[in-house]
Amino acid sequence: MLTNHQDIQDFSIGKLFTSPNRYLIPIYQRNYEWDDKQIVQLIEDIKDYYIEEEHKNYYIGSLIVDYRQDQNGTFYETIDGQQRLTTFNLLICALRIFDRNKRLPESSKPFINNTIIHFESRPISDKSIQFIFNNGTEQPNFSDFNENIISGIKIIYCQLDLLAEKFESDTKEKTWNGKTFEGFLAYLFNKVIIVRVQVPINTDLNHYFEIMNSRGEQLEKHEILKSRLMKELNVCENAVALRKQFNLVWEACSEMGSYVQMLFNKDVRSKLFGERWFQFIPENEQELFEILEKTNKVSTENDYLSFSDIVLEDNYENLQQKITQLSNDDIVNDSDSKQFQHIINFENFLLHVLKQTAKLDVSLDDKRILSFFHSELNKNDDKVTFVKDFLYQLLKNKFLLDQYILKREYLAGDHSWSLKILKFYPKVGERIQESFSYVNTFGSKDSNDELLLLSSMFHVSTPTLVYKYWLFAALKYLSENYDFEKNVDSLENPTNIEANEYIQYLVSTAQKFLKYRFLNKNSENSYEDIIENELKFGDAILNEELLQYGKIRNNLVFNYIDYLLWIEKKDSYKDFSFSFRSSVEHYYPQNPISGERIDDEFLLNCIGNLCLISHSNNSKLSNYLPNSKKEHYTNSKSKDSIKQMEMMKEENWHKEEIKKSHTFILNLLKQDLNLS
Repeated sequence: MLTNHQDIQDFSIGKLFTSPNRYLIPIYQRNYEWDDKQIVQLIEDIKDYYIEEEHKNYYIGSLIVDYRQDQNGTFYETIDGQQRLTTFNLLICALRIFDRNKRLPESSKPFINNTIIHFESRPISDKSIQFIFNNGTEQPNFSDFNENIISGIKIIYCQLDLLAEKFESDTKEKTWNGKTFEGFLAYLFNKVIIVRVQVPINTDLNHYFEIMNSRGEQLEKHEILKSRLMKELNVCENAVALRKQFNLVWEACSEMGSYVQMLFNKDVRSKLFGERWFQFIPENEQELFEILEKTNKVSTENDYLSFSDIVLEDNYENLQQKITQLSNDDIVNDSDSKQFQHIINFENFLLHVLKQTAKLDVSLDDKRILSFFHSELNKNDDKVTFVKDFLYQLLKNKFLLDQYILKREYLAGDHSWSLKILKFYPKVGERIQESFSYVNTFGSKDSNDELLLLSSMFHVSTPTLVYKYWLFAALKYLSENYDFEKNVDSLENPTNIEANEYIQYLVSTAQKFLKYRFLNKNSENSYEDIIENELKFGDAILNEELLQYGKIRNNLVFNYIDYLLWIEKKDSYKDFSFSFRSSVEHYYPQNPISGERIDDEFLLNCIGNLCLISHSNNSKLSNYLPNSKKEHYTNSKSKDSIKQMEMMKEENWHKEEIKKSHTFILNLLKQDLNLS
C-alpha cells in the first residue's frame, strides 16, 4: 500500500486553522486523554524551538487521515494524531480569552476564528468544545461535560498566561534573547508544521491498523549514541575488551526497571558494590575498568555449564549440585523489574549524567540528546578518556538513582512511593542460604519518610521529564557528597550519604526555586543558576499576586505549603502521600450552585481559598459549597491536600475564614523562605 507524494502535505498550524478543511474524530478513537504532562511538554517544546531556532520550522508530527464525503459534506477522518489535533483546538479556544482581554496581537487574530474538529457519536465532547470556544475557562453550566477537555483548556490557558508574563519580563532582562510573546505566537502559527498524510482512497482501514501495529521498531536514540561512543574506543590497543566492558556497563544501566547491581554476575557485583551490594567501590574510571578487566578474567571460566559439562556428567546429584552452586553464585532474577519503576527514562537519565560534567550548556530535552553528545565529543581532544569517564559517571549515577531517589513500587496489586536499597545477606551463622532484599535506604524511618515526601513533592510538581531540575540537583548532590571513606562492610544500612544533610539540601532547593523563580517579585532566574548558586541574588521579595488563582507559576507552591503543614502536624497526617494533582480548586466556589457568590474577587481567588486536588474531584464538586465538599471528602479514602483538610476543620467558610487562611499561609511562606 503506497501513498503518492501529493497525498502528503505540510500544514502550518495557522494554515490548518484557516483552511476550510474539517476533521472528524471517529468513534473508534479513544477519548481525549492528554493531561498537564503532555500539554505542558507540547507548549514548552514549541517555546524552546522558538527561542533557540526561530528561523527553522518545527515539525510537530503527523496527522494520518482518510478523505470522506457524506450528506453533511466533505471532511477528513482522523486515523492517527487526534490527541495532538484536539490539543491545538483547545489552544485556539484559550487564545480567544487573550483576545477578549485585549492581550492577543493583531497578527494572531485571523487564526482563532474556528475549531476544526467534530466528534463522531460523542455529543458531550462536541458540546464541551463549543462551550469553551465561546466561554473559555469558565465552568460549564451543564453537568454532562467532558472533564478532560475542560481541564485541558485550563491547563493551556495557565501555561500561555505564564509564558506571556515570562516574555514580558524578558524584554527587560534579555534572558531569552529579547524574544516576545507575539513572536512566540507568530512562530506557533507560521513555523510549527504538522504533516497531513492521506491514506489511499478505498483503503481497508482494518488492514491499515494491522500494518501500523506490526511495523518494525526503529533504533532508539540511546542505541545510536551507544554505538557512537563505543566507536571512539577503536583506537585503543585493547579495543575489543574495552568495547565489551563498555557494553556490559551500558546495558546494565539501561535497565531502568532493575537495580543496577542485579545486572552483573556475583564476581563483578561484589567488586563494584561491596560484599553487601549497597556501596559503590570504584572512585574513578581507572578503578572501574581495572575491576572489569580482573573480574572478567576470573569469572568467565566458571559462570556457566557447557554442553559437554552437562552430557558427560554421569552423576545426576553432582550435576544438580553444580547447577545449584552456579545459581547461588549469581542469584540474579528479574523480579525487581516488575516491582520498581523509576521516575525518568534512560535517555533523560543520560542527559542528567552528561549535564553534571559537560563543558557546554545541556538542557534535559532528550529529543536533542544526540546533538548534545556530538557537541561535547567535539570539545574533547581526548575522546577515549571522555567516553570512559562518562561510563564511570553513568554507572555511579545509576547506583545513586537506584539507592537514593524515589521510585514507584508495585506489590500485591498496590503501589506506593519507595526509597529502598538492595541488601545482600550471605551464608553466616544460622543462615544456610544466600539471599537479598529491599529495605529502607536510611535506618531512621522518620528520615526515610521525610525524604520520600520531599522527593515525591518535587516529582508530582514537575511530571514533565524536560523540567526535572530538582532531580538533576539531587543527583549532583549525591554524586559530589558520596563518602567513599565509609565503604565498610556492615550488616546495617550504608552511611555514605547523611540523611539529615540530604533532607536539608532538598528543602533548600525547594526554597530557592520558590524564592527566585516562582514567588519572586523580580525577574526569574534559570534553574541552573539557582542550583549552582552562581548568581549573586538580590533580596527576594514575595509577590502576593503570584499567589492568586491563574497566576501561580508552578504546583510546587501548593505542594510545598502541604509539606510545611505536614512538618507542623506530623501526628495528624502520618499517612499523607503526594499524588499527581493538577487542578486548582476554589474551596468556596466561583459559581456556587446556591448562587451565593463572594463579591470580593481578591478573597475568592487568593491562596487562602485555594488548594490543589485531582481533576476528577474538582470537576465533580467545583460548584458545591464548602459543607457539601467537606461531607464528600470526609467519607473519601483519598486525601488530596493537607491544606484542604485544614480548611475543612473550619465550621464555616466565608470571607473571614478565607482572610484568616490567606494571612496564615502568607506568614508561613514568608517565615520559612525568609521573604519580606
